[in-house]
Amino acid sequence: MIVWDDIREILIKDTKIAFDTWKSMIYELFPDDIEYCYGKGSAIKPIESLIDYVPQISDIDIHIKEVDGRNMFSNYDEAINVSKIFESRYIEAHPDYYHIPRTQIMFLHRLETKVKFVYPKLSDIKQIYGNIKFPSNTISNEEVKKIDHNNILEQKAIVDNAPYRLIDRYGIDYWSFLRGLVFRVSPTPVRLLTQFVDEPLEIWKLNRTKIHKLLLSNNFTDIASSYFNYYKFGWNLFESDMKTSKSYIPVISSGLKVLELTYNEAIKITNG
Repeated sequence: MIVWDDIREILIKDTKIAFDTWKSMIYELFPDDIEYCYGKGSAIKPIESLIDYVPQISDIDIHIKEVDGRNMFSNYDEAINVSKIFESRYIEAHPDYYHIPRTQIMFLHRLETKVKFVYPKLSDIKQIYGNIKFPSNTISNEEVKKIDHNNILEQKAIVDNAPYRLIDRYGIDYWSFLRGLVFRVSPTPVRLLTQFVDEPLEIWKLNRTKIHKLLLSNNFTDIASSYFNYYKFGWNLFESDMKTSKSYIPVISSGLKVLELTYNEAIKITNG
């Protein structure tokens, strides 16, 4: 079992070196293709407790703004090569690593054409490259709350479809399902809490420890419990080498329960 006081500084070091590695690579590999890029999410927020950052469940979240929306790769081998370079350079820079942080890179031009994207506050991101300039046509607080509410409602399809995707899995095969949950579970309770404040982006800047406390203070006790358990069991999963069914199942069950319970609360808001 992990000793939190011993591991916290190690996690901070691991994630910092990952950001630094990506920064040097971007300068070198894409000097003319990227307008700017930045980091966001759990890896740049304060790590107060074990739920704030969980290896493999949490990630290094990097958003890249392509110059003129250009396609940065001519084939998949180029992209695979970038991943290989990151891994080798990370290990070279940090041979005694505790873990290699999982990276999630999003390309803003592609993202903006698929979803209603809400830009974060500049104070809530980590600059990696370029001069960051977000569009001036900012979204109103009420629109942010509406987007958050609608996103919660969309999670019902994930919960409803889960039995048909879980019936035939065991061991490491659970990972592909869990990988589809990690970017849903973390923000969904945040989206619920934004419904009750005037400045929703102020909720988005909080780490999970503070989100958990806010859930409790707003009497969302069951959501808070499932949210905490999801990350607690996530640590157990990481320590198990992510191979056994008994390690995956509590994480997945807790994550789905977060989506289910938060959806139920969103419906109450819909119905007034």
